Amino acid sequence: MRTGGKTNEFGAIRSELGQLIIGAVIIALGAGIVASGIVQIFAAKALPVTLFGFGFLCVGLLVAAWRVVPARAGKVQIDAALLIDSRTRVPISIERYDFSSRIFSYIKALSVENKALGKVWSDNKFYILSGLDTGDVKLSSTESKKIAIEAAEYFVLDSLSTHLTDYFNQEPSADPEKLVTFERDDVPEIFAKNRFLDLFSRPMNEREVFSKTPVGPGYGKVVSASGPGGARYDHFDLVLPKGAKISRDKHGSFSISTKNFTLKVDCDLQFGSHPIPWNFIKYYMSKKFESIDQEKVSIEISVMFSIVQVFSKSGIQYYRWVDDFLEKITHQADFEEFLQDIGWETALTSQFLTGMKKVNLLSRKRTPADQKTSKAN
Repeated sequence: MRTGGKTNEFGAIRSELGQLIIGAVIIALGAGIVASGIVQIFAAKALPVTLFGFGFLCVGLLVAAWRVVPARAGKVQIDAALLIDSRTRVPISIERYDFSSRIFSYIKALSVENKALGKVWSDNKFYILSGLDTGDVKLSSTESKKIAIEAAEYFVLDSLSTHLTDYFNQEPSADPEKLVTFERDDVPEIFAKNRFLDLFSRPMNEREVFSKTPVGPGYGKVVSASGPGGARYDHFDLVLPKGAKISRDKHGSFSISTKNFTLKVDCDLQFGSHPIPWNFIKYYMSKKFESIDQEKVSIEISVMFSIVQVFSKSGIQYYRWVDDFLEKITHQADFEEFLQDIGWETALTSQFLTGMKKVNLLSRKRTPADQKTSKAN
């Protein structure tokens, strides 16, 4: 799902409100002059005139609020596709679909270092239906579903970490003194709630799988590394404006709060399959439709800006990255966006037309004897 940039919308609002304020000042001056004249003529009716003017003021404020309040909030709803081999329970990496390839690598890396969680993943589907024989049908989720949700959240946070680092490294107007970097030891409770984040960011010298990897002051800072069997290390950090706070709400949702905005990430896995086109699985993936479990992962990222930020350009360089990130994560994860990006409908039409041409060519190559035989039949 595509979204319009909030910072661009704020600029439009400031322009509109500037014109509105100028007009309001002119009207207010004229109304004041008229009102003073009326009060002098009808001194006994000064209170009603004042209340009448106050009513107009309230209406103006409501009109302004109607334009500004909705603009403060933004939300991106991403429907990602998680395709799993129905026999092995291994996530399938789809060519050029970033979400699928990274989830594949996450599950593989987790299974290498934590055999127990790897077995939980491979032995269990996400939901269990019970009571079908008695009529008391109940749907319950498994630990495997929690692993999938944590993998999706790590996908978002890993993308956010990279995006923030790149943005502030390239933003010349951002003062480094006004930035703070959150790392593993700064918010341990955040890392503990996501097993992928906790494992992949754990120092390499504390992990057996990286025991043969040289690390230390003499080797410089390691940003990322791959280990045997697909193990991975990611140096995770979040570069944010000073005063920012990172937390989780009572539902476990990840949240970033600053004086300018609040960003919240919610991930869930829906019961029921993602409607993947059968011809996509056949032609693009070269797989059989019945050999794949199709799961739908919902990623919701919501942003709420402060009212002050709607009217002021001050500090825009510290939150302008939000628009780009929402656009980027949508392209990386939303399956419908992916189909549009690769021009799937055009490719499918081309495939259909190519097939039709082959049929026509074969029919034209038939000999006169074949045609007579066909007519006789």
